[in-house]
Amino acid sequence: MLIDVVRPETWDELNERVHQLLNLQPKERARCFKGLGAAVIEVTRGTAQFLTHKKSIGFVLGQTPVFAPLLPAFYKETYEISTVSHLDLKNVNEWVDNLKKDTNFIVFSEDHPVTGQLYNFVDELDQLLNSKRIFSFRISHRNHFFQKMEARPYTVRFCSYGPEVAVAICGERFRSPTLVAREESWDAELFCQKLQDSQLDVFQNPSAVKEFESQAASWSQTFFADSVNRIWDRAVLVFPEVSAEAVAQVFFKKFGGEKWKYLETPNMCRWSTTDLFQKWWQPAVSLETLRGMLLVDQALLQNKDFANQLHSAYDEVKAEQSWDV
Repeated sequence: MLIDVVRPETWDELNERVHQLLNLQPKERARCFKGLGAAVIEVTRGTAQFLTHKKSIGFVLGQTPVFAPLLPAFYKETYEISTVSHLDLKNVNEWVDNLKKDTNFIVFSEDHPVTGQLYNFVDELDQLLNSKRIFSFRISHRNHFFQKMEARPYTVRFCSYGPEVAVAICGERFRSPTLVAREESWDAELFCQKLQDSQLDVFQNPSAVKEFESQAASWSQTFFADSVNRIWDRAVLVFPEVSAEAVAQVFFKKFGGEKWKYLETPNMCRWSTTDLFQKWWQPAVSLETLRGMLLVDQALLQNKDFANQLHSAYDEVKAEQSWDV
């Protein structure tokens, strides 16, 4: 027989367990959520409701799609919202100085969820917001695997460990109540297993990524300029003439491998939509770039034959779409 109640303490116990698994500092606290979107929505909404006298908030745009659903609701509730594109955030100190005195929190991302680009202003912005006692909500899609940090008192770092596993690491001055998570049903064993599995074989390999991108430059385009700060766990190529999704499919067919585990693409055929990435990505990325972009996990680069195999798949797709009249 089903006793249709949920034990709220399960979430509290899971948070304590994850605190230990992540080896967090005693002053830090962990809050577990079923995905990054759920974490950001719940914490921002909960904080806004808790500190109702602070009616100003801010977002750095063009980095991540995670908080896109938040903006319409906050506008509807007449919040004073300060937004700035990361492209225009040249003088961080000046932007923070111009924030309203009743600013509750600022939301921004440490890294790009597709390309792994890192944003140079992040730590300065986090430090300045803390000095003004404004909550700093920083999103990490991947950077937390490689850059460990102790959350400052007014910082909440949202860390993704997979589509269904996210952890908000909260500084000691963050106190807003939860909205939904504590009342949800939690499988603590499964959550912790997924969190631990996500950290297996995760590492950066700058030399291998650079060598591969240089080798592939004769038949593809590299996406990043040399000066861009990035996570070195993936290579990013762009095929200007063919579909990256088609190249990946031919590669899987000819050489095997688990589909979409070590190769990915924002190609529209892969995601069955044309605007999933264009709505938020700044600078605006063209459909042609999305069509031709291929992301290669550094794990594949350990195979000395991989570059030739991928080149072979590319040549096959290019040949199939070419004809003589």
